[in-house]
Amino acid sequence: MALESCPLTEELHKYRRKKICLEFPILSTCDYDCYSSLWKYLSHVPERFYSKKACRDIFKYLNNLKDYEPISLIKILKDYDRLLSLAFRSLGEINSLHFHDMVLSSNEFDLMRFYDNYLHPTYLKLTEGVYANLILPISAYHRIKRNARLERFDVYNRVEELKVTQYAYLSDPYNNTIRNAIAHGKVIYRERDIIYEDKKGKSIILSSRDVVNLFDNTVSPKEEGSHAG
Repeated sequence: MALESCPLTEELHKYRRKKICLEFPILSTCDYDCYSSLWKYLSHVPERFYSKKACRDIFKYLNNLKDYEPISLIKILKDYDRLLSLAFRSLGEINSLHFHDMVLSSNEFDLMRFYDNYLHPTYLKLTEGVYANLILPISAYHRIKRNARLERFDVYNRVEELKVTQYAYLSDPYNNTIRNAIAHGKVIYRERDIIYEDKKGKSIILSSRDVVNLFDNTVSPKEEGSHAG
């Protein structure tokens, strides 16, 4: 016989729902309590280092579209449903990777191997599979409102679209030179530094520590008053 609630975990779920509602007040007005999966955003690393400001702003943005331009919202969600699903699936996969809490080696060769085998491929997936698709609804809407075409609407163009809106801060984690260098340019490892050079010869130099900070900030953007660290 299936039980609606398990007596052994009922108190635990009550506690978690209470904590979730404190962090997400909007849920207090809901007529259902099936939101326990949000617990990971309070307790798990790296999920709990999400951007609260982005969460609030995007939620408000989607609500406004639903209330005032529902046809536009339906079109965007319908056209990009596959990409949005990919974004959440990829984010779940990235969040479950074991290296988020690992201590980095002090050996430069081991660090280079770690960047080459793990950090760089994951950064590319995070940029193209998650970030580019999660900003897509906002970027696409603003482009449509300008009667601009959506052909070749890659991550660079989506970020550029954001920069002239009130959501410009969402473009901060993206670095086009680094993305292009990893994807189809070249990455040069030096002692304590990494050089990222795209196909056009544009380059940027980051210290080993800054590369980690870049990745961490893409996963969990730093902001005043947030959990991000």
